[in-house]
Amino acid sequence: MIRNTPDPNARLQPPPAQRAAVCVLIVEDDALAAEALQMSLEDAGYGTVAPADSVATALRTIERHEVDAALLDIHLGSELVYPVADELASRGVPFVFVTSYRRADIPARHRDRPLVAKPFHDHEVLNGLADALDPD
Repeated sequence: MIRNTPDPNARLQPPPAQRAAVCVLIVEDDALAAEALQMSLEDAGYGTVAPADSVATALRTIERHEVDAALLDIHLGSELVYPVADELASRGVPFVFVTSYRRADIPARHRDRPLVAKPFHDHEVLNGLADALDPD
């Protein structure tokens, strides 16, 4: 899933101390992809909570942990992640869709969110996260 290659156009990432203060929720039903995302984030200095593989697990995690940002796969087995996206949006928590879905397939209320297409390079996810955290 994640291909680790340098990005010559990489967006400047926050300093490591600031990244460590950011807790990222990963919502992904593919365990290997979730683990790869978690390792990529942690290698870049971000904090994470245990990945969620379903809408219910993600919503419980949001209730129990202070989440600063999230990476969301849209298709989670037989369900879609939009209830999680709605909850994050209502709390003002930025998120990035990491998915094989096209932007046109995303409901209008979330279409303006950063999107990283699968398959992806780790720098694309990190840049998407940086964009979500600091959209200016």
